Amino acid sequence: MNNDVVGFIPVGGRGERLKPLTNAFPKPLLLMGKDGKRIIDYPLRLIRPNVSRIFISTSYCSNLFDAYFNNHNVEILNDRFLLNIGGSFLQHMSRFTKEGSLGDQLIMIPGDHVIQGVNIQDMLTQHMEKKSTISIGLVAERCYGDYFKLNQSGQVVDNTNQGGFSSTGVYIVNSSFLIDRLRDLIKRGWDNTQCDFTREIVFPEIKNGGVYGYRFKNKSYWDDAGTIGRYYENNMRLSLGENVIAASARVGEGVVMRRSIILDSAQIEGGFKIDNSIIPPYTKVRKKSDFITVKQRYA
Repeated sequence: MNNDVVGFIPVGGRGERLKPLTNAFPKPLLLMGKDGKRIIDYPLRLIRPNVSRIFISTSYCSNLFDAYFNNHNVEILNDRFLLNIGGSFLQHMSRFTKEGSLGDQLIMIPGDHVIQGVNIQDMLTQHMEKKSTISIGLVAERCYGDYFKLNQSGQVVDNTNQGGFSSTGVYIVNSSFLIDRLRDLIKRGWDNTQCDFTREIVFPEIKNGGVYGYRFKNKSYWDDAGTIGRYYENNMRLSLGENVIAASARVGEGVVMRRSIILDSAQIEGGFKIDNSIIPPYTKVRKKSDFITVKQRYA
């Protein structure tokens, strides 16, 4: 059984749905839960024991990722501009086609999702047993994302607008298949623009019968914390309702806080009462409109 497995974590997006938190700060590096953890620490912790090396592709605020991963033993791929995941693979083809660079199988996990308790080794075992070209991590239907239908053997038979199972964005891909598919896209005239991995690589392979679904077990947890409301609720779940405060934040005397998130380099003058709120990175709080009251605006 081929077993050289490589990890790939894309983190290049701008996090548009999380503005203003992401106006000058990347979503994967936003605080998440206790002990100064960032969103990306959850997929990173999940993937690291299962792979021989990890690629991380960046674009927006790439300098912050370079600094954060300085001692993390990962390989950074800086995209010239936002290309989507497929475009990132295509841009770095010369690196990926070096012998053994992508190993035998590639595990891709989004760097901006909160993921816990998923058995990646079990997903990899199923992938190999089914002789899949692509395996997709799935959960019960959510109100967002891509939807897939399975047959009784777990084979993906259709992608739909709704119904079936929701994709988590976690994929295991046969590396030889991926490289062949990327070369085909280049031959067809890829012009250094965005390329959607799901639509250009996953959807066509469904018709060939090579895509299988892996349903996350009940004790696992996954959420795309990509909106203000979901970002806040995931923080409160992981911090058990305690305040989440960046080490670089400055909080003045007399500030009273409850169930709130104070992000990087934020400054709060004394005397404020902050309840169920988020202070965006680099914000200087001098009036109530400087922070986001989640309970009122995003309930």
